[in-house]
Amino acid sequence: MNKIGLFFLETMASLHGVGWFQPKLEELRRKYRNTQDLICQVASLLNSRADYLLFKTLKPFPYTPSDIDVLLRTRVDFSQAYYSLKKDGLILLNKNAYGATMYSHDHKLYVDLHLFLTISDIPYLDPGILFQCVRAVEFEGCGVQTLDPAAEFLTVAAHGFYKEHMFNLSDFYTILSLAQQAKSSDVYYLAEVGRVSDAVYFAVKVCRCIMEKAFNDVHPALLRLEKCLDESGVTLPISNQEKPNSFPYKYPKMVVTYSLFGKILTDPLTRSFFLHALARNMRGSRLLRLKTHFSRKSY
Repeated sequence: MNKIGLFFLETMASLHGVGWFQPKLEELRRKYRNTQDLICQVASLLNSRADYLLFKTLKPFPYTPSDIDVLLRTRVDFSQAYYSLKKDGLILLNKNAYGATMYSHDHKLYVDLHLFLTISDIPYLDPGILFQCVRAVEFEGCGVQTLDPAAEFLTVAAHGFYKEHMFNLSDFYTILSLAQQAKSSDVYYLAEVGRVSDAVYFAVKVCRCIMEKAFNDVHPALLRLEKCLDESGVTLPISNQEKPNSFPYKYPKMVVTYSLFGKILTDPLTRSFFLHALARNMRGSRLLRLKTHFSRKSY
């Protein structure tokens, strides 16, 4: 269901009443309550212990992710977060130079701790930029550190483009909502500073295609942002992009690869990690994982 199963069934229930899908709806509601509880647990533990933010986690609709993503500012913050969660019962499943995956048996959910947002050990978005855009929000009665709408827009678009090479319907509803909350100039500025204009531009174009096909209309917020990006001279022409007919939509491999190499050439942070990442990724097992990553149909 492109990660919108609960959203879809809740909408169906409100329009037509609960029917044959009630068991699935109740299952997803339980998972959503588990997600809410774990978000509050993580935030309550880290609010006084670490400089952190949640990203790609707080959606503008009911959402049942498989994990909660936490970005930490420094290695000290990372260690504080890791030991705090471990002491609270989460177990470590995997750890590398730039992050760790932990698991809560009580909630049946993962918590991913990040120092950098990477694809194959290469950062695709500078965390320093994101930490300049932190805001505190109230979520289910607890305070949570997260991103402002423009920075969250940036993160969702860059993650789908560089990390997953896909765009799903969850991305559509998220980006459409964030486009209405954020100033187009703020999104444009952050995309330029973070050197992820390609990712933002393509996400906007896919959103526009969906709206034109489904509603025969395009939201003015998307059009304003599209205009800003059109005038910025994005490196990739939209003619290279196939029109989405099914979802998740897979970005063309050459488009993503071309953009990533352009980013390596122009982004000092990405470039500084490249040689080390290249050496690590030449191992046979890593190459196999990369091949599998590019060929999968969903995430």
